[in-house]
Amino acid sequence: MIAQLPALEHLDPPVDLSARIAIERFSPYFNRPELGFSGLRPEVHYRFTYDLPESDLYDLAYVFEAPERGIGEPTVTALNDALALWKKHHADARLTHTDLGDRIVLVSRRRAFDWQVLEITDPWELAVFRLLDQPHSPAALARKAAAAPGGPGGSGDEQRVQALLERGRSWGWSSPTAATMCSWPRPPSTRACCGWTSCGTPTPPPRPRPHRAPPSRPWSPRMAEPDSSPRPFPRRSDDDDQPRPRHRPRLRHRPRLRPRLRPAERRAHGDRLARLRPVVRSLPGMSLGEVDLRGPAAGWGRLLWELGARRVALPHPVVLTPPADTAAAWRTLRALSLVRDLTARAVLVDWELELTPDDDGTWRLLTHLQPPSRLAGGPGSGTGGGQQQPLAEWRNGHYLGKCLWRQGPGFVQIRDRRWGNLLRFTADEPEYQQAIAALDYGAPQDSAPAAAVDDFLQERLLLPLGPLAWWLPYRVERWAQEAMAI
Repeated sequence: MIAQLPALEHLDPPVDLSARIAIERFSPYFNRPELGFSGLRPEVHYRFTYDLPESDLYDLAYVFEAPERGIGEPTVTALNDALALWKKHHADARLTHTDLGDRIVLVSRRRAFDWQVLEITDPWELAVFRLLDQPHSPAALARKAAAAPGGPGGSGDEQRVQALLERGRSWGWSSPTAATMCSWPRPPSTRACCGWTSCGTPTPPPRPRPHRAPPSRPWSPRMAEPDSSPRPFPRRSDDDDQPRPRHRPRLRHRPRLRPRLRPAERRAHGDRLARLRPVVRSLPGMSLGEVDLRGPAAGWGRLLWELGARRVALPHPVVLTPPADTAAAWRTLRALSLVRDLTARAVLVDWELELTPDDDGTWRLLTHLQPPSRLAGGPGSGTGGGQQQPLAEWRNGHYLGKCLWRQGPGFVQIRDRRWGNLLRFTADEPEYQQAIAALDYGAPQDSAPAAAVDDFLQERLLLPLGPLAWWLPYRVERWAQEAMAI
C-alpha cells in the first residue's frame, strides 16, 4: 500500500502523519473483541487523574488502549516518510481526464510516472474506463463490458480486463483493494484518473486562477463597517495551571494566516485602520441601520449577532455616576450588559464611559470588556476631560477571556485575570448559583442570597450601582483559539 501513495499525490494529502487508532466506548472494536483488539485498559490519563481501581476506571473511561498490533515501527516510519513526500509534492501534482465521447484524454504530472498525456480510443477500453468510475471486481468488469463494442466475449473478457488493470497499476490509474479494483477519486471540477495509450506531446500546465475571497457579512446595526480593526490578542500567563501540549502536530503544517505583531506595531496598525473607518462606514450596504432594542437585555447580544452585526455603536455614553433614580441605574446596567454580551461574542463595540470626578478606580472592574472609545471623568480630569492614561492601559491590557465564568454539572467556575494574576473560584453551593442567575443582568442586591452577594462583592465580581448590583464576568460564546484536545 505504501508503494501506491505516489500515485495519489494529486489528491489532498492527510492533515497529519499516521497515528494508531483509538478504541472508544460503543465502537465496534470495543463491543467486539474478536475484531482484533482485546485486553483493553483505560487510557493512561484516566489512571493519572483518578485514584480508583482499574475495574472502576473501566466503567468510567471512554477511550481505551490496547496492546500494539499490526505494523511495527519500521513500517510506520516508511509510511510517515511517504506521507511527508505526499504533502511536499501535492501542489505540483496533477491527474485529470476529459471524456470527449469517442476518446478520453488524460493528463498527469506526478513525479513517480514519466507519462504526461495519454489517450484512450478503443471502444471497449473506453467502456471499461467509464465503469471504473465506481469500484468493481475484475469479474464484474468483464461481465458488464462483454456487451461493449469490440469485446471478445466469453472468458477472454476477464483476461483482457486483468491485462488492462495490470497496465493501469503500472501507470497509476487503479488500485487493488482485496478483490476490488477501483479508479482513483476525482476532484469536483475535474475527473481525476489516468489511462493508457501514448498520445502526442505534453500539454502546457494549467493557468492559475485568481483567488477570490468568499463574501462576508461584517455589518453592524449602527455605524457599521468591515471587521478590519485589529483583533484582541489572547495572551498567555505562566500562572495558568492548565496543561499545555508539548507537541501541536495539527498546526505544524498550516501556514500562519496573520503575522505576529509586536504591541507597538499593533497600535500603529490600529491607528491606520481607525483613519479608514469613516470612509468604510459611508460605503453603500455596509450598515444595518439602527436597531431599537426592547424587552429583556438577556437576548440583545444574540439578536444582534444573528442579524449579522460584527461592530455595534452605542448611541449614548454609559454613565457610572451615582444614579439620580433607579431608572437611570437600570439604563446603565442594560447598556453594560449589552457591551458584556457582545464582548463574549468577540463583537467590536464603539461606546463611551463617563466616571465621577472622585472615582477611585471603578473602571478597572470593567477592563475585561471591550475598551471604550472615550473614557471621561475620574480624578484630575476636570469638566469634560478625558482619562488618556487609564484608557491606554485598558486598551493595551485587554484580551478575550480576561474575566469569565463557566457552568459545570452542579458547580460554577470563575476565572479572573483583571488584576494581573489568575484568580480561580469554584462554587458548588446552590446559593452562589442562585445569586449569579439573579444578578446576571442586574437586580436589587437583596434579591439574591446575602452571603453570596457579600462574597462576590469582596472578590470584585459584582458592580454595585445604587440599590442594584450587576454580575461582571461573562460566559464565553466564541473561543479565541481552536480546540487542541478533547
